[in-house]
Amino acid sequence: MLLKLRLATIDDAKQVFLWRNNPWIVSLSSTQKQVTWEEHSAWFHNVVTSEQHLLLIIQTQLNVDAGIVRLDRTNKEQAGINIYLLQEFTGRRIGVQAIKKACDYGFEKWPITNMNAYIRQDNYPSISAFAKAGFVCVNPSLNCPSKHCEMTREKTVYSAQ
Repeated sequence: MLLKLRLATIDDAKQVFLWRNNPWIVSLSSTQKQVTWEEHSAWFHNVVTSEQHLLLIIQTQLNVDAGIVRLDRTNKEQAGINIYLLQEFTGRRIGVQAIKKACDYGFEKWPITNMNAYIRQDNYPSISAFAKAGFVCVNPSLNCPSKHCEMTREKTVYSAQ
């Protein structure tokens, strides 16, 4: 399935809030907690207006929204990546494509050399998707939360095109 990514806008705030608090997404998240509208609104405004973040809406070839990918610039050379798909879009390699395309976008936008992901150790589908997208497991850094796997991908690994 072909997909595209588009930059999120303020108009996407409510939809992303509903997705973020979807019980299935919450069950797979690092915090496993829902967020309030106030928490989400402040976070969302910061992310869509900052040069240090890219919030991308994943869309199918039929322009159906399927989830998000977020890139967060952590320093001069690195950015973090987070993704979630709505449950009905899992298992179709959409996640792998979205990760690849988002990395390409981030590497083009910022002069970074590495993209990092922190994934719960029991989230095997995400670990698999990141591996298929060119990420490799590395020894956890101090930034890696407890019970998480740290994966990284260097700029030169692939191009999604």
